[in-house]
Amino acid sequence: MLSESSFSGEMEKQPLLSSKKTPIRRSLLASFLASLMSFTSGTVVGGWTAPQHPESVGDMMFMMETMEETSWVVSIYLIGALLGALPAGQISRTIGRKKFLLFLAVPMTVGWLLIMLFVNEVYLILVGRFLCGLSLGAVTVAVPLYNYDVAPDVCRGRGGVFLDFMLCAGILYSYVSSSLLGLQMFALTCAIFPLVFCALFWRMPESPLYLYSRGRFLDAKSALMYGRPY
Repeated sequence: MLSESSFSGEMEKQPLLSSKKTPIRRSLLASFLASLMSFTSGTVVGGWTAPQHPESVGDMMFMMETMEETSWVVSIYLIGALLGALPAGQISRTIGRKKFLLFLAVPMTVGWLLIMLFVNEVYLILVGRFLCGLSLGAVTVAVPLYNYDVAPDVCRGRGGVFLDFMLCAGILYSYVSSSLLGLQMFALTCAIFPLVFCALFWRMPESPLYLYSRGRFLDAKSALMYGRPY
């Protein structure tokens, strides 16, 4: 048996905090790719400022003829965002965080395609903006939940930064590109981003918490080991 003095000596040789760095790059990668949907959400927010002079509407992005129509096009996504955010937590808990994020690419893509294909139809543009808003509202709920589940404690804060960063990047992109492109080309580029997200994100792990809650313990362990390979 070790004496008290020898035990104390052994304890003094061991640091309180391990110097071994926890590998977190894959967890950050999963959080970053999930936040690509935040970028697509930013394209819905920015670039749609209503012009001060209704007679200039349609010169570049807007094809509406009245200020009332323009105001509806600019703001209707907020209604969709409100409705999309309310059930997002429960839906992601039911079908899985990853599957829900992949599903949210559908209304975002459909919304932008409607705007691209029907640039002269105000009501279809409104439908497209509303669908994009639904996706936007749900994304702001689903992305933080996914990042929280897949990231270890040591990098959870860094992974959470991606949501705001990518959202602001999407807003910046929309303002810059909308000043250079017409509505049709702008909508086309915005419709591509959700497809790029799906192509990159589908290989990421599902939420370990969701898998564990469904009794898929081996899958949950694999998902945990993806971000914690030690």
